[in-house]
Amino acid sequence: MYSQRFYLFTVFILLATFGYLTFEVFSPFFSAIGWAIVLGIVFYPFYLFLIKLIKSERISSILTILVIIVIIFAPLSYLSVLIGSEVKIVINYLQTKGPELIKEALSVKIVQWGLSQMNIDINAKDFSLSPSILDNISNAGSSIMSNLTTGLKSVIGAFVNFVFVIISLYFFFIEGAHFISRIRDDLPFSEWHKDILAGKIKDMVISTIYGGVVVSILQGCIGAATLYFLGVDAPVLWGMTMSIMSFVPMIGTFAVWGPISLYLLFIEHDIIRGIILIAVSVIIISSIDNILKPRIISGRTNMPMVFVFFSVLGGMKFFGLIGMIMGPLVLVLFLSVFEIFRSIETDGIDRNY
Repeated sequence: MYSQRFYLFTVFILLATFGYLTFEVFSPFFSAIGWAIVLGIVFYPFYLFLIKLIKSERISSILTILVIIVIIFAPLSYLSVLIGSEVKIVINYLQTKGPELIKEALSVKIVQWGLSQMNIDINAKDFSLSPSILDNISNAGSSIMSNLTTGLKSVIGAFVNFVFVIISLYFFFIEGAHFISRIRDDLPFSEWHKDILAGKIKDMVISTIYGGVVVSILQGCIGAATLYFLGVDAPVLWGMTMSIMSFVPMIGTFAVWGPISLYLLFIEHDIIRGIILIAVSVIIISSIDNILKPRIISGRTNMPMVFVFFSVLGGMKFFGLIGMIMGPLVLVLFLSVFEIFRSIETDGIDRNY
């Protein structure tokens, strides 16, 4: 009895030690592996289609990766350059015209009425920002611009991650199905529980990628195109911001197009452009979120929206940008395993193994 306990204790210590070391070995590559998994799931049907035509796993994997590079990585590289230049434009505008813009905003009658309702008395003509605030704005802008101009290290890091993503994708397409089958066989659950877990993961991936990421990208593209044709500065930057804000419940993309519309109407006094932006945003951009997203999700996930929202934010903080997908996936895995544990406790382990 004592020897058996010592044996189990030793195995547990070794498993914990080598598990921790394995985590440390793979931790620098979690981001690349995560992106490879997400892209692999999205393009795996195309890979299977190529296998039927070419009858070669290696060639099909290489061709699929080339398609991913053309469709995703090449446009993203170009967009990153555009966003960098547009961030500089916005910072220069805030540094030079920021105080004047605040004065003009305070002189708008609606703003004055709102301030009066809150018993705040500010004279727009005599209003001026304190030197310390102006210095902070200038210092913040200079800091951001210096980070943008000294981006050689980040460029090299992005290229290295890109290479790791490509390598991971190549092996994911060729060996991914076998690896997933191996993991499924090693799980200490019944076949019924394994089917439940696999279904939950599939539903969450579809809901997050297609119902979240694809919809947000579509909203950002439409918003950026609208702002570009209306002649608004930094349309790509604002479009990307729309894509990010689309994950925020209740507010959504309004946090971007709302202030821009008010700026066009009351600061620029351009009623036509302001009305066009509001019309496109309400009729097209918002309808995508209210109509297309529910059709894609269609009851695949029953998690409250607030849980999805915080899992996205927490995932992005822990995993980086890939966390917008990994965060909800980790949450649904936890809930699924907990549900399996609860069913074992209540029903017993009497399902078919």
